[in-house]
Amino acid sequence: VGVDVMVGFPAETEGDFRLTYELLERLPVAGMHIFSYSPRPGTRASEMPQVDPHKKNERYHLLLELKERKLSGFMNRFLNRDFDALVEGRVDRETGLMRALSTSYLQVLVRGDRDLMKKGEYHRVRAKEILDGMLVADLCI
Repeated sequence: VGVDVMVGFPAETEGDFRLTYELLERLPVAGMHIFSYSPRPGTRASEMPQVDPHKKNERYHLLLELKERKLSGFMNRFLNRDFDALVEGRVDRETGLMRALSTSYLQVLVRGDRDLMKKGEYHRVRAKEILDGMLVADLCI
């Protein structure tokens, strides 16, 4: 499950933010798109009391840390397991491994014979480690 989370909506209190944070902490969320409210002229929200920019930034970074912990926990569930991944048809510049996307929307770097991995094909892979927010997996043959 992925969610969009806005921080710093006008009149957001510390209590409001704490409730949001605690809810997200409890939910089985694997991904979060976090963004800060920015006023749009002519809207009712732009006329409401605004959250201090420093406080908004602090809350944003707290949620960013939570996002990273949640994603890491979710990714760890895939280690040493087989799953299907869709080959993107491009090679990762840093590792030289084929890029793919799991059916759970996780980025995967696949080790194995590139000639067997065609763009748009699903292949069974086994995750072995996590590197820079991506699973590194071996192609199952």
